[in-house]
Amino acid sequence: MNFKAEGKTVALTLDLCGSKRDGLDERIVDFLERNGIKATFFVSLRWIQKFPGAFERLYKNPLFEIENHGTAHRPASLNGRSVFGLRGTANSAELYSEVAQTADAIEQLTGRRPKFYRSGGAYYDEFALLQINDMGFRAVGFSVFGDGGTGYSANTAKKAVSKARGGDIIIAHANHQEKTSGKGVVAGLELLLQDGVEFVRLDEVLE
Repeated sequence: MNFKAEGKTVALTLDLCGSKRDGLDERIVDFLERNGIKATFFVSLRWIQKFPGAFERLYKNPLFEIENHGTAHRPASLNGRSVFGLRGTANSAELYSEVAQTADAIEQLTGRRPKFYRSGGAYYDEFALLQINDMGFRAVGFSVFGDGGTGYSANTAKKAVSKARGGDIIIAHANHQEKTSGKGVVAGLELLLQDGVEFVRLDEVLE
């Protein structure tokens, strides 16, 4: 998934999934704040509930856009299909709950209703896509796999992120301080800055 871009314009998206071992990767967020880099954070409800102070830090920063990453971080399906070891939503009602609960919570806390939705694993079957659209949200994927779901080494993540070009949407994660991939994400972003890349939020480039 890309967007139409003029010149070196890239969208950085960072997922906050709410797994058993997570938090806020200060290496990444501090770097963004120091360098004035815009980013879109896809945040799950369970992460918001575990880290309310960190969530407040993000949504109060005008550099950052807060979007919907679901309630329990499940792939978007109508048949429970598993992706990357994650069980998908089992039916339409479960998908509705996965999307709507987090959208409602984000709106209540921030005063802004999210526009975009990224499911767990960024997976959507064709019927789930139709339902998400009918609910008033746009499903979002990515074009640059920045950190391999935090599985990349620092060097591999650096190379992956630094390859982004105009119109690319980078996906990475900002909830695993203990992983070396976060260090590589920062290093890759540094190279993009040196190359004159301009970072944008999704709400600035996707209708």
